[in-house]
Amino acid sequence: MAVLSVILLILFCIVSVLLMAVVLLQDSQGDGLGGIFGGSNNSSVGLQSGNILARFTGILAVLFFVLSLALMMVYTKSYSDAKALEGVEAEVNAQSAAERTWIDDIQEYRDLGASSEAEDVPGETGTGTAE
Repeated sequence: MAVLSVILLILFCIVSVLLMAVVLLQDSQGDGLGGIFGGSNNSSVGLQSGNILARFTGILAVLFFVLSLALMMVYTKSYSDAKALEGVEAEVNAQSAAERTWIDDIQEYRDLGASSEAEDVPGETGTGTAE
């Protein structure tokens, strides 16, 4: 998954730089915002077929959005996997702590049982005094 994210990120950077370059290379065909207010004197009724820069800009724009969505999905998936893994690690650590506590309790019980049995055995001296 890491290799895929690196490849997508490199492609995204290349497409971004190319898109900026192609947009800057295009001729200004309209008046920009001036055309909105009636200052336009050229007619843009017909389609321009054959303008390679316009087609290339469109292709790069589509690639830009597709790569953006792909990167979003890859990084969201890796982030959710990391969060799920953290939850599993916390659960395992909690279970391990509970098991250690349980095992420690059993060990203490055995130690207490062994020491009380040694004191209860007749004929043996647990305190060092003779009977």
